[in-house]
Amino acid sequence: MTALTDNGSPINAVMEYVIHAGDIKLLKKWNYLWVFFNPGCQARVQVSFADSFVRGKKKWIDLGDVSSGYKEFRLPDEARSRLMFLKVTESSKGERFDFYGFDYQFDPIDRR
Repeated sequence: MTALTDNGSPINAVMEYVIHAGDIKLLKKWNYLWVFFNPGCQARVQVSFADSFVRGKKKWIDLGDVSSGYKEFRLPDEARSRLMFLKVTESSKGERFDFYGFDYQFDPIDRR
């Protein structure tokens, strides 16, 4: 079994994903994000929307916890970019998390 603490202090876990929906050149209007975890976990989800990988330019939006195991997020109207960044954070002493995956829905933005 994996340890949940380091001498009594919670072990912080951070996972980041870059989502380009199969076409990094395409500008997108991101509409929905669905995430799947084990019920009872204490993980939190954040997203950021950008056209580059520059770390300092990302403005993270906190979407909240996923303690139910499944969560659907309607993304804000200003969620327009080539890339969506997904960040999962967790620092619990009592419950580890299992991340099962995510899905998303977007509309392409015509740039004519």
